[in-house]
This record gives sequence, structure tokens and C-alpha cells, in this order.
Amino acid sequence: MPEDLKRGYCAWPRREPIVIGERPETPVAEGHEQSPTEREALHGAFVIRRGREFDRLRQIVEQLNRGTRLEEILNFLYEEFRDVIPYNRIAYATIDYDRQEIASRWARSDEKTMIHEGYAHKLSESSLAELARLGRPRIINDLEAYVRHRPQSAVTRFLLDENMRSSLTCPLLVEGRAIGFLFFDSQQRAAYSDDHVSFLLDLAGLIATAVQRGQMFNRLADHTQTIERQNRLLAEENRRSRIELAMARKVQLALIPKRLFGCPGLEFAMFYQPAEAIGGDLLDVLRLGPGAAIAYVADAMGHGVPAALLMTVVSTAFRGAVDRAGQNGNGSVLDPAALLLEVNRIITTSFELQYVTAACALVDTERGRLTLAGAGHPPALIRRAAGGKVEEIESTGVPLGIDPQSRYGNIEVPFGSGDLLLLYTDGIIEAPGASDCRYGLAALKAALAAAPDGPPERFVAALQKRLRVADSGNALEDDRTVLAVRFSPQS
Repeated sequence: MPEDLKRGYCAWPRREPIVIGERPETPVAEGHEQSPTEREALHGAFVIRRGREFDRLRQIVEQLNRGTRLEEILNFLYEEFRDVIPYNRIAYATIDYDRQEIASRWARSDEKTMIHEGYAHKLSESSLAELARLGRPRIINDLEAYVRHRPQSAVTRFLLDENMRSSLTCPLLVEGRAIGFLFFDSQQRAAYSDDHVSFLLDLAGLIATAVQRGQMFNRLADHTQTIERQNRLLAEENRRSRIELAMARKVQLALIPKRLFGCPGLEFAMFYQPAEAIGGDLLDVLRLGPGAAIAYVADAMGHGVPAALLMTVVSTAFRGAVDRAGQNGNGSVLDPAALLLEVNRIITTSFELQYVTAACALVDTERGRLTLAGAGHPPALIRRAAGGKVEEIESTGVPLGIDPQSRYGNIEVPFGSGDLLLLYTDGIIEAPGASDCRYGLAALKAALAAAPDGPPERFVAALQKRLRVADSGNALEDDRTVLAVRFSPQS
């Protein structure tokens, strides 16, 4: 390495920064022994700086949980973070591994931006390829010296044209793989030090989460023409809160089936009632073949827009897992516990501080069996045709989205002619009941036991009417969802 670049370069362990150029001068002279007062002052300054950093990271987390778009988060960085890290320019780029390119996606600078959005160059020709491979940040504290020894670096020359003299770069990692980069650049020479690295690593982790979530929602929008048309209409309106609410409601209603398909040997009935304009419950039945289907209900933490958006991901995950099993020829032996495991993996890698309860059932009339798996959900109920006895199948797994290492187990029970399976969310058993009490699981079991034999629509309609009377016109406290499945073999 040339001598003017060796100065300040260290071979750091993984995830520690590569530093090229001089480090900022330390406030303590070499060989000087700090007094207690000096140490206390330095410690106090460190505590204040870390406090500001944690406060800024908390603000980013809050915006992520509200579903704020990536571009808005990046603009917030540019406008609000100068008190924790020096910069005159912030930029973000992605890696396209199929095309083997690095492309600029967003940048803001105090000067005229020289690198326009969409500017791309080959990954193999960029020094960033090594940072992506190692997952390490890099500090260049003298861009003029750097470009003298790498004259082929067009990006560095663009930065110099914007009067930048120092650069701090961090890969954005998802599951250990770099998906892009976050850049901080300063017009001050030797602007960056080790003190900025830990903060940048935390920040890059949050930005990587926002990038991954944005890509998932973009894929969903690409496959839904109705959503795209609604997006174009909503973009013409000027009131953002109304736009977001209308869009989320349309997405969610597209996930809730208006009616359930016919399946030989099986009858279905349902009702769905959100507590607000949009809710956080989900239900569906996916046909696997003659006399076989997957039925599931799910309930996101809270309700409203955040819960509804989370459930778009849950629905996509369920359907994708079932489709992949069918393409592999495994539809007839689909495993509900494996479905929950796949959905849990997607939620934990895409969201923070969000969880979902769920119950999933595989109904197989040819074998006369019912396979159930649960994730922190209220127990499934089975009403036996013989005698009207109601069995309670307790959920054994933890809610989805809490622990990426969670495991789920199957429970297999007989399911014979006339038997009725009831899946529901906790908005049913926590609904108002008699004497200011909750409706409760015991009351639901009693109502199911007393229900006359026949199509499940009768029981579901009676339950919905009973809850509506108890509400007395009051607003719902939680979303309500019921899904009933009855084994009714054709003669």
C-alpha cells in the first residue's frame, strides 16, 4: 500500500472498519496521564454522545414500526443526524447480484449531487466488492490521496467534485449477505474515527430492515393489479393519512375471502369483523385436492394499519409455502407445523417488535384425520357429531415473530362424518357478555355443543347475531374472526 495511504490503516477483525487515511487527532496528547477531572469530563461527553445516538436510533425504529417508507427515513437521516455524526452528504446504493452491479438509489448533498439515481458500475471493478464480501465498514479520511492511487475510481472523483474529503461506508447486511451500502461523506478531511463505527453499524442494520421490507411490499404490489390501480388513484390525492388508510383497507380486504370455495366432503362458514376500518385478523382456506384443504386463522398484535400491513406478509407467506409444497408434489402430506415455521422465519427477519398468533389445520377426509398446529393462539374446538361433545385442542407453540428459533408441533386427531372444527381469534371470547363479563371460552364451547347438526353457516350466523346483540351498538375492542369446517361426505 502506498505510504500516504498506509498512515492510519489497520487490519481490523470482522465487522470492524478498514481505515484509510489519517485518524482525527485525539484530544489527549501521547504520554499525558489524564487527571480524574479530565477522565470524568471525557466520560460525561461519551455518555451524552451515546445518549444522542440511542435517541436517534429509537426514532428510526419508531418510523419503521409505523411503516414509514425508506426514502422518508433517509431524508430524516439527512435532516436530523448532524449532531451525532459529521456529514455533508448521505447516499444509499443497492447490489444487483444478477447483473453484478452496484446502483445508486438515493443521495442528498449540501452541494450539487454529481452521482444521479440509477448510476451503476460493475461490482467486480469496485473496491466495495471486498467490503460486501467481508461485511466490514470502511473509513477513507483523505479522498484526494485515495484517488491518486485509484485514478480509475469515477465515484471518488465525483465526490471530490462535490467538495467531499472524507468518506464512511457501511454494508447493509441481511442474514449475513450484503444487499447494499450506506455512505456518509464530509467536506472535512479526517472527519471519521472508530467512535462513529458502532453507531453506523446499528443504523445500517435498521436501514437494511427497511430495504428488505420495502422489497417485499414492492413484490406484493407488482403481483396485484388492483393495488397498482388504487396506488395510482391514491397518488393523485393530497391527504396522506387518508391515502394510507384507503390503501391498507383495500389490501386487507383482498386477503379476506368473500366466500369460501366448495370442496367435496367439506363445508365451510366464516365471518370477519374488524374493530376499525381495517384490522389485524386473517383467515383463509387453501384447497389441496379432493377432500383435502388447509384452513388457518391468524391475529396480529393490535389492529389498524400496522397490523393490516403485517398480515399482508403473513398471507403471502402462507400461500407461498402451500404453493411450494404443491409444486414439489407434497400437497397431500402438507405439514401445518412446517407452515408456521416458514411464516415465523419471514416475520422475524422482516419486522421488529411485532408478533402474530395463528392456528393452522390440515383436513384430510380420505384418511378421516385432522392435523392441527398452533402458535400462541386460542384453542381450536371440535364438535363431535356423536353426542355433541366439544373437544379443546390447545395451542402449544409461541406466537410467530418472537423467536426465529421457535419450533412448532402437530397434533393429529380423528375427524369423522358430521364433525365440526371451529377456529377463531381472541376477539370472540373477549367480546362483551352477560353482567359486564367477557363472552369467554366456556360460553363458546357451550354454544357449539348446543348447536343443531347441519351446515356450519347456521352456527356461525347465530354466533354473530349473539355477539351483535351483546355489543349494543358500542365500538368493538378487537377484531373478530371465525372459521368453521364441517366434514359432510356426499352420499
